[in-house]
Amino acid sequence: MAKVKKPMVKLANKRNEKGYTQEELAFLCGLKSDTISQYERGIRNPNLTTISEIARVLKCSVSDLV
Repeated sequence: MAKVKKPMVKLANKRNEKGYTQEELAFLCGLKSDTISQYERGIRNPNLTTISEIARVLKCSVSDLV
């Protein structure tokens, strides 16, 4: 049975709260711009290293994003 991926609504909310576009956040994290979109829509899930980097850039904890 395939794992169901959840949209990362908290990531989208925190990104918007900090005033970043998906493209800006992706650039600051060293990711492709469509990657952030895929995380937010639940198409892909970030690994721990990536979500930690996103949290660092957004100046929040990992638990604020998941």
